[in-house]
Amino acid sequence: MNQQTFMRQLEAALAGLPAAERQDILADYAEYFRDALADGRSEEEVAASLGDPQRLAREFQAKAKLQAWESRRSVGNLFGVIGAMAGLGVLNFVLAIPFMIYLGFLTLGFVVSCSLLFGGVLLTGLWASNSLFGWPAIEPVLFHHGSGVAWVASTSDSARPLVNIQGGQGDRVVIHRDAATGTTRIEASDADGAVRLERNADSSISRLQLSGDDGVVELQGLGGLPDRSVLLVTGLALLLAGGVGLAIAVVLVRATWRGLARFGRYQLSLLSGERREAVRV
Repeated sequence: MNQQTFMRQLEAALAGLPAAERQDILADYAEYFRDALADGRSEEEVAASLGDPQRLAREFQAKAKLQAWESRRSVGNLFGVIGAMAGLGVLNFVLAIPFMIYLGFLTLGFVVSCSLLFGGVLLTGLWASNSLFGWPAIEPVLFHHGSGVAWVASTSDSARPLVNIQGGQGDRVVIHRDAATGTTRIEASDADGAVRLERNADSSISRLQLSGDDGVVELQGLGGLPDRSVLLVTGLALLLAGGVGLAIAVVLVRATWRGLARFGRYQLSLLSGERREAVRV
């Protein structure tokens, strides 16, 4: 390969770089040829010592992507650096796959931590709004659903009516609220047994009774936190978990960025050093 062919292939391979940067690179390689020819070397010998123009172009593109990522550390620029390194062969398939999995878990950690923070802010904000302005009203209702007891919040202040649901197979659900005392009684029964739960006006559970063919199990005085306190405790717990998770994720991301930048610069310096040594020979 002579100088003209080498320079033409290198220019075509550098098409993705800015024009000014591309011209600087071509000028440097033209100077390599001039110096080598002045020392009595042939064009073919110089071209062989410089290596494949396509690979040289990939090195310069990797350097450009690394510089772009260091100036603006975005996810897109990060994956651009990883792709450029993989194209040079310095980040082989065996190492790239675990690294991509690690980045995936790191991204998931960010998403989960931000979600926990959002949930904590939302619940804490609801608690503060209810404490200061009485809105939204927080009045929990227990109900039987499938195989367990679920908790929902209602924002209505209206009196709870008596609910009496009967199924065709003897299934029955009764929810009764005593307006005078504020207590609520929930009973659910079918052919196999029954569940009875009683809740005090302060939302604490006063009695839980389970009955079936084998006998009756009854728990009393279970107690419980007031609903507004539960909301605050849950919100603060979510804020704490989300904040800790986000802090850990930020530390890992910064360490990953620094490590990747050092690895990229080191590999590019090795490649550049090998190329300069080959030109001198």
